[in-house]
Amino acid sequence: MNSKIAEILKDQITSLTWVDKIAGLVRPVTYTDKAGTKKTMPVYLRSDPTLCDPGDYTDLVPDSSKMSIIYFEDKGLDVVNAGCLFLDVVSSIKLVCWCNLKLINPSYFSALQLKLQVIRTIPARIANTDWVTKINVQFAGDEPGNPFTGYTYDEQKQFLMWPFDYFSLNYKVRFSVPLEADCYDEITLNPDICH
Repeated sequence: MNSKIAEILKDQITSLTWVDKIAGLVRPVTYTDKAGTKKTMPVYLRSDPTLCDPGDYTDLVPDSSKMSIIYFEDKGLDVVNAGCLFLDVVSSIKLVCWCNLKLINPSYFSALQLKLQVIRTIPARIANTDWVTKINVQFAGDEPGNPFTGYTYDEQKQFLMWPFDYFSLNYKVRFSVPLEADCYDEITLNPDICH
């Protein structure tokens, strides 16, 4: 469910002029590079099932050619009420932003204005979707420290100093999932969507 909630939050900020690489929920992926070193990076798998090319996977590693890179991390979810007709849930999501202030506005010495714009842009209430209702978003504070410590980038330290900056924001998203049988499509086993 958190991947769907991350997509909903992502849709709220895609129109910001300084956002040029954005993804929903990422997963840490560990691989071995050509030198035999194990590395871990955040990877996003697009949720559109009609996409059938290798570009479905997007890495979210800081890149000095980008103005910003934004993605979401899963911090868990709690079921607060399970009834016959609805499942009430509180989702914990973290937004992570890395930015290149030189490309956005060289007069900025920190990402504070960008952080405040994201906080103002994500609304407290979001319209119902086809699978979830009563969506309430609560900004739950920023998270201090380096949000990239779980990843192994070749030049991590250089991407954390000016003209680069970063921030991470925690959100609690309360929503209800209807449980009526007629709200969901039948499960199709083994569909051939990539011809």
